Amino acid sequence: MTSVLSTTPTTRSMGRPIPLFVIAGVLLLRTGLLFAVGGLALRTSGARAGEVMSFVNLWIVPVDLISIYVVWWLLRRSGRSLGDLTGRFQGRDVAWGLLVLVIGMIALQGGGFLGNLIAFGGPPPVDNSLPAPPVWLGLWSLLLIPITIAVAEELVYRGFGQKGLQSAIGRWPAMLVVAAFFGLQHAALSMTSGEMMLSRVIGTFIAGVAFGIMAMRFRTLWPLIIGHWLLDVLGLGLPMLMWSLS
Repeated sequence: MTSVLSTTPTTRSMGRPIPLFVIAGVLLLRTGLLFAVGGLALRTSGARAGEVMSFVNLWIVPVDLISIYVVWWLLRRSGRSLGDLTGRFQGRDVAWGLLVLVIGMIALQGGGFLGNLIAFGGPPPVDNSLPAPPVWLGLWSLLLIPITIAVAEELVYRGFGQKGLQSAIGRWPAMLVVAAFFGLQHAALSMTSGEMMLSRVIGTFIAGVAFGIMAMRFRTLWPLIIGHWLLDVLGLGLPMLMWSLS
């Protein structure tokens, strides 16, 4: 039986090599799109944190879809497909996805603690004045956002980015570069506070390192996509829905 942890690529998945600058461009594109959304949210909301969060949560889905389309288009031009990047889904990927969820939660908790310690010197301040979001946004955050984020980020970062860079700069440097971009993009989701941006970048960089290491071990992206989806359901979707219902 072939191990899910094998990293040997198939012949079909090799395709034509994609230039390094194109891979870097895709990583920068997603980060730039998120900063554009965050900047537009600040301009339209007057820096009110609740409105910024609602705006970003609404528009992150189109950003995810654009990211997925760009990766699909570039793979198609190189003679490959999204299936070559994700690998074939198997039932055991669900079990591995649960392991990814546990490791991801530990990494996010540890990274968040370190980020808050560096940025705030301890726990971040809590703003209890934020109004509850509408129920439709809570449902949007539970039912749709975790799916598009998990697919888009795993395709862009651990799939297209990390696998593309490692042949040029090595496995570990590629993982660290991609984790840095993964962390940087999350600064765009906390643009109302410089300290929160710093904390978010540090925390998600550490989570990106954990996901990057797992990506080097798994044959397919499906365990990472499943684990990432569950992580966002529990850490983003459910809290947003419960808050909106309050």
